[in-house]
Amino acid sequence: MTPARDHFSAIAGQYARGRFGYPSSLFDYLRDSCSSHDLAWDCATGTGQAALDLATRFGQVVATDISAELLAQAPTRTNVTYRQCPAEASGLAPGSVDLITVAQAIHWFDLVPFWREVDRVLKPGGVLAFWCYTWPEVEPAIDAALEALKQTIAPFWPEKVAPVHNGYVDLTMPYPELPHPAFVIRQSWTREDFLAHLSSWSAVRYHREKTGRDAVADHNSIFSAVWPGTLSKTVSWSLHLKVCRKP
Repeated sequence: MTPARDHFSAIAGQYARGRFGYPSSLFDYLRDSCSSHDLAWDCATGTGQAALDLATRFGQVVATDISAELLAQAPTRTNVTYRQCPAEASGLAPGSVDLITVAQAIHWFDLVPFWREVDRVLKPGGVLAFWCYTWPEVEPAIDAALEALKQTIAPFWPEKVAPVHNGYVDLTMPYPELPHPAFVIRQSWTREDFLAHLSSWSAVRYHREKTGRDAVADHNSIFSAVWPGTLSKTVSWSLHLKVCRKP
């Protein structure tokens, strides 16, 4: 098994500042899909965005990540245990988990050993859910400004990000897929919030390391022209969700 590359420890602060939570309705759906609610495993938790919502619906949450730097940024909760470990070796007891979630991260995994780990730790009837989002949408002028940035950083995306850009359509699942509603992420953000999110992208990091330039800062004047001042706007992302149940 090839160790997963850590793309975010070096930008842990930007990551914590620029990432966001997910719709409450998503976690309500996942809770209702499970027959028991003792333990949820949030795999590749990053800075704990999904883990915090799971903690209000499950008795205990184990939130794991390979990055100690990201875990250090995660808020504490009495029923959330953060653990540094790879996705393929959780350390959880066999048949102990009701729900496994992977938010915006499964494309980084070595899937064959991860599926083995999923099968080992899930209870019979337990649920696996993973999801991603692609490009934010605000309004036409801002979306056009984002296209200019996307073109600048396009050569710097890690190869493993390709499934995200395809909305996970080609990722197979270890169990039969379950039907689910559609979900949309919405955030009320200022321009500063929006640019912080863009700065958390791995391609922005690698563009900076290769060129010595900050692509987001270089495009700031373009965004400022179409999003002046501190006015908040609604930013939205379509959520690409896959859910399956262990027999």
